[in-house]
Amino acid sequence: MKTKLFLLFLLIFSFRTHAQQITNGDELDNDRDLKMNRMIPCDDNTFYAYRVRTKGKGTSYFIEKYDKASLKPSFSKQVEMEEDRYTKVEDVKYAAGNVRIFIRQYNKKEERMGIYYRTISAEGVVSPKMQELFSVKTDHYEFIDFDIFTNTSNTKFIVKASYKATERDTYKTKFVFYDAATMEKKLEKSINQMLFSPLERLSLNGGYNAGEGDLVGFLADDEDNMYY
Repeated sequence: MKTKLFLLFLLIFSFRTHAQQITNGDELDNDRDLKMNRMIPCDDNTFYAYRVRTKGKGTSYFIEKYDKASLKPSFSKQVEMEEDRYTKVEDVKYAAGNVRIFIRQYNKKEERMGIYYRTISAEGVVSPKMQELFSVKTDHYEFIDFDIFTNTSNTKFIVKASYKATERDTYKTKFVFYDAATMEKKLEKSINQMLFSPLERLSLNGGYNAGEGDLVGFLADDEDNMYY
């Protein structure tokens, strides 16, 4: 019996040791001031990277394109952004051949929060300025939460906004559907309910454990049905 247990232990140890072996590939170019923020899913031949450079007084944003087989860079393009406390990169997504950088910007004078986008094409052409998708009335920039995701076939972007106009107001949520290729508005759906994203819950509460009834994500199918 002891011999069988010993052989079983050796087998499990050998399997775990083999499963944990990792071989590192070639290192991508890594400037210590140019941090790799995220990898952006693309197609079978290409991937994109989103980098943020914080050096000196300013912050710079870059989109890089790589060949998936060789890991050789095709281009690295800087995307100019306004630098103030009311302008923030919300998300970076790929669909329909382009990378879109989604940006939130608060107009304190008009008390409006807008969601905008910049485009980086497959050839590395960066759109010259931000394009507005929509804005909502709110008297404080913390009273709104955005989420951006795509439908099942990656043919539409869905921008979710949970917001309230004032501190005493109740939260509302709207989903706005855009054609991923043209960014034309296709559909809008609204509910009288607060739907903060899990990451927003994390930042607001300082900790987040998903429990029964907690929001964990969003899904839109190709018939424009929303699930959350």
